[in-house]
Amino acid sequence: MIGAVFTQTLRTKWRQILYWGGGMGLMGLYAAAVVRDSEMLEQYSKIVESMPSFLLDAFGGGDAVFMATPEGFLSVEFFGWALLLFSVYAIIAGLNVVANEEDDGIMDVLLSWPIARWQIVVEKLLAQTVIIIGMLTLSFVGLLIGVNTSPVFDEMSVLTLVEGMVNMLPGTLLVLVLTTMISVIVRRKSLATGLAAAYVAASFFMDSIARAAGVTLLKGINLFSYFNYYEHVEVIQHGLQIDNLVIVLVASVVLMVVALIAFQQRDIGL
Repeated sequence: MIGAVFTQTLRTKWRQILYWGGGMGLMGLYAAAVVRDSEMLEQYSKIVESMPSFLLDAFGGGDAVFMATPEGFLSVEFFGWALLLFSVYAIIAGLNVVANEEDDGIMDVLLSWPIARWQIVVEKLLAQTVIIIGMLTLSFVGLLIGVNTSPVFDEMSVLTLVEGMVNMLPGTLLVLVLTTMISVIVRRKSLATGLAAAYVAASFFMDSIARAAGVTLLKGINLFSYFNYYEHVEVIQHGLQIDNLVIVLVASVVLMVVALIAFQQRDIGL
């Protein structure tokens, strides 16, 4: 029954693409469409230039000149917070892989199927990955529509927007797999939710503080923050940072292996 769990998950969860992807797309549309002319961008430029350098670093780095460009504007006003919102969905989706299914009695049914335990988790994670890609695609469409409604973004490359969207996928998958792993190891769903949410929040603030402070010790701790590898401003300015993508994806695979091992040994329903 290869693919049965994958298909069942997509069939029951595909609407999340419309809800989350559509919502993020509307936010992207608004973020771009709100800049109607170069005068508004000039006002934004003055605000950015008046900000102290540590605040610029906290927003993701980059220089004031770039952040006052159309690309720089979107790197802060959309991509600066989009991964955080996708991470919220990833926590919810991670709980749906095992914890919620177990509470609803669905996991007992799945375990009665002639498939391996690990296959259930892998296929559910693959289905959620497809859903997340669908959400990113719909978000891209909304952002692209917004960009095309404003003449300010006439010279902005579509590839830049695509790279910005692709850059959010590894971090979102990391939170998805991490939440799944925690929910398998920790028996209480509320505790698993709290731990996953705490990691996301700590990663976000840790990265912002480390960039703003520039302290070596904080930068060392920041290695455990997935936002440290997001580099949204750098990606919009110079393109995808392949090494960062690989690091986060490898970490996701390691966490998935731990989740699979833990799920193999877990007593369902206890």
